[in-house]
Amino acid sequence: IIIRVCGDSPFIDVRKAEQLLAHLYDRDLEYIGFKQNQYVKGLDTEAIRLSALQRSLKLNQHPDNLEHVTHYIRRNFQIFKADWLDIDLDPFGGRFSLTVDTAKDLEFCQQVAYALSRQFGDENFEFTTNDVFYVIQKLFYAPEEKGKEHAGLSLP
Repeated sequence: IIIRVCGDSPFIDVRKAEQLLAHLYDRDLEYIGFKQNQYVKGLDTEAIRLSALQRSLKLNQHPDNLEHVTHYIRRNFQIFKADWLDIDLDPFGGRFSLTVDTAKDLEFCQQVAYALSRQFGDENFEFTTNDVFYVIQKLFYAPEEKGKEHAGLSLP
């Protein structure tokens, strides 16, 4: 079994990955991921069996599928024993991304990481998705903070 996460996503919740694994085993699936458009970009995690990846490669060797190794599986559920975990991981309606693709993304993620370290300590990385959401809510949606800039970011 492979747990796939992206290297530009610093706030992956291990408990959510464990939840995906449990569903993969319980339902004897080849693939499971979060339902599209129901998570903040950067929280996406997938569980996949090696045999499904190997079959995917045999069925389609398009360059896009070689780079994004689960795209073919996600687009062809009828061929694979696959499912989505249907949970809402985007309470902000798409207004935030938790990936580090640009300098502005890095600044935002640094603010979130700093707030998490103040809450849990510098050495404790056992935060949850809800902890990340709480920090974002506190930083950018507290009444006294609304509309203010944070490290050059002006957020809603």
